[in-house]
Amino acid sequence: MVDSVTGGALAHVPFAFTLSADDTDRTKPHPDPYRTAARRLGVPVASCVAVEDSPDGTASADAAGCVVLVVPPCSRWNRGRDGSSRRAWRSPSPPCAATRGSRSPAVSPPSVPS
Repeated sequence: MVDSVTGGALAHVPFAFTLSADDTDRTKPHPDPYRTAARRLGVPVASCVAVEDSPDGTASADAAGCVVLVVPPCSRWNRGRDGSSRRAWRSPSPPCAATRGSRSPAVSPPSVPS
């Protein structure tokens, strides 16, 4: 799955490596995926920023000790006026929140006009 995503629209991006559920014994919400990624990169997990759009991913990154940027899903399917399906951005309030471990409160950026 990861290779099909990175081989398509992201084929030109020079990833150091990819990591999927097949690469760790325990998957999200356990911290193993983020700890494994930090180890492979050779950096402390506390210096990593995770961008997550799901509760399990957010819990995983937080438990590992990453700074977590929680974002809404980037797109949702909406119906156009002509009845066709199209992707459209809808920004819920708040648009995202950043947190550093469960010891710190979430910090929300200013709201984005709809």
